[in-house]
Amino acid sequence: MANKENNEKKRVSNVYNISSKISTKKAALTPQEKRKRKRITRVSLFGAGFLAVVAGIVLLLAQLIFNVSTITVIYKNGSNDPKYYSKKEIIANSTIQEGDGLLFVSSSKVSQALEKNLPYISSVNVKKNFPSEVVIEVTECKKIYCFSGDSGYYLVNESGKVLEKTNEESMTKYTSVKCKSITSDVVGENIELGKDTDDILSYLELVAKSGMNITSFDFTDIEDVYMTYENRIVIHIGKMSDEKNGVTAWKKLQLAKKSLDAEDEINPEQEGTLNMTIPKKAFFKAKSELPEE
Repeated sequence: MANKENNEKKRVSNVYNISSKISTKKAALTPQEKRKRKRITRVSLFGAGFLAVVAGIVLLLAQLIFNVSTITVIYKNGSNDPKYYSKKEIIANSTIQEGDGLLFVSSSKVSQALEKNLPYISSVNVKKNFPSEVVIEVTECKKIYCFSGDSGYYLVNESGKVLEKTNEESMTKYTSVKCKSITSDVVGENIELGKDTDDILSYLELVAKSGMNITSFDFTDIEDVYMTYENRIVIHIGKMSDEKNGVTAWKKLQLAKKSLDAEDEINPEQEGTLNMTIPKKAFFKAKSELPEE
């Protein structure tokens, strides 16, 4: 029995040794194979180097041939008469100079620089026209609000970007927006109003979309909002939306507009209040019906 086990072990050992020898033979390269592999490596390195040289020459030629010689500014507001910045100011703040390589002009960097340095610009689109022209399409602010809060007064564009710090007088020059607190007011960046930021900015966008001429907003209590229509009718919105009763913010604004349009047909100079605090209802009271203060 012992002899059988010893024979079996020897057989296994022999098989292992044979496999090792075969593996060693496979791993070992002949001198011819070694020379072939070296040639392939040299060819690969030469090819990579050649491509790098060609790429460098192409970039150099592009730098020499495709130089910026013309910078064109287009105002997308529909007029060549800018409200805030001249073409020279825009070009000076674009980070582009005549003689720059057209291929190396970064559209994103140009946009970021202009929107940061010239805050009254809402959006920028940069196009490259070969061989030598850069076109900068600029959209200036359409709507400006004056935000007020615990840290002061700020002019803000329709997308929420802070344009500049101002004073109380601006509350009568622009659509005023009273807030409980302003937590970030860096010029060139979006205003921050604490946890109410998104709700307030989204609501302002909806009101603008509705077409109502709202001259002031009061968000000091986000659950009890007021706004004023044409400086003559105070609208008591209450909650901006009432999802429990199937009333979205947009539906509530549509009802308010319908009510205001009806009052304007009767008397376009009518003053008073519009109560929107009851779901799906709007109650108007003329100023003459209100108790004297």
